[in-house]
Amino acid sequence: MTVDCAIVAIAKNESCFVEEWINYHRVVGFDRIYLYDNGGPEDESLDFLMEKYSDLVTLTKLPGPGRQSAAYRHFCEHYKNETRWVAFIDLDEFIVFHKHANAAGFLSEFEGLETIGLTWLMFGHSGHEKRPTGLVMDDYTWRYPFSFPQVKTLCLASAVTEILSVHNVNHKARLINGFDLEGADKVSVLSEGNRFRTDLDTTATVSINHYFSRSLEDIANKLSRGSAAGTVNRSFDWFFSKKEVFNSTLDMTGPRLLREWANSNHNRCSYYRNNSKIVDQTFKHVIADDFDADWYGNFYPDLNMQRLSVDELKNHFSAVGALEDRAWNQRVWSERFFDPARYRSIHGDLTALDNCSARYHYFVAGRFEGRELFSK
Repeated sequence: MTVDCAIVAIAKNESCFVEEWINYHRVVGFDRIYLYDNGGPEDESLDFLMEKYSDLVTLTKLPGPGRQSAAYRHFCEHYKNETRWVAFIDLDEFIVFHKHANAAGFLSEFEGLETIGLTWLMFGHSGHEKRPTGLVMDDYTWRYPFSFPQVKTLCLASAVTEILSVHNVNHKARLINGFDLEGADKVSVLSEGNRFRTDLDTTATVSINHYFSRSLEDIANKLSRGSAAGTVNRSFDWFFSKKEVFNSTLDMTGPRLLREWANSNHNRCSYYRNNSKIVDQTFKHVIADDFDADWYGNFYPDLNMQRLSVDELKNHFSAVGALEDRAWNQRVWSERFFDPARYRSIHGDLTALDNCSARYHYFVAGRFEGRELFSK
């Protein structure tokens, strides 16, 4: 039976994460998952999935190093005629449709592209040194402030004739705004003069939420087990040297989706209904250090009228405000409504920057240098 939309992925020692990943993608409209178990005799087996998800998952054993391209070729040789659309992603990647209810709604608008490059939103460890006990989309809500230039592929299965890359599988990917990657695996987000191109950030419509590190314990395990793509030099220096940047922007998309599903009557959401932990890490990251109760209570009229106590304001932010993307202090509010002209005028060394570059500078450098946003 042919399905509309499928996922192909390879996994090794991911048994504690795989069910959330499967359930999430089923809920957002993927009808079949072709999962390749890269584990060897000493690794965790994914056979248990066939007892619970045989109607959704096709599981194939494929042990050995550097087998990701081989998994994709196996799919093309044996299964690609079973689906119309297919996404090639990993188990730490969640496809999020920000303006459409599901995959079908998204593809009805952009199917003319045939091969779509999905860019990453890169999430850091969110302060977790050890692996927490909740869901990934709950536990990790702090990310890099911009889209990350790497892409993964969502395409018509018929368009895949050869696996040329594990990222841009057929070298035909375009962004949803029509930008042609011209065979590249990465979006060139910097224009001439190294200025950030916000016109290439399409993550407001669709993104891959890439929970790259998970906890520091998990990223250490990732380093030790090697890459399914056969990548060498997996030191992740680019991540460890800038951990604060990858944990600098609060993004409550995941917990918001979980809450919406928990409140729905869709019987396929039952996996999420028993999860009551939503944003424990907000207490660690925001309330312990940055939450300004006086400002928060006075700034929002609905709270100002209630004259809530400090503890009540903290509870409101954790239970409601964070999910509604409310700012928790004046600095954060200023970042949301960043004025590049004012920023340039305050800092004489930045006067030559354009608006996009000034915003980029603030998020990746200025905020950590303690630069002012307002004239004194």
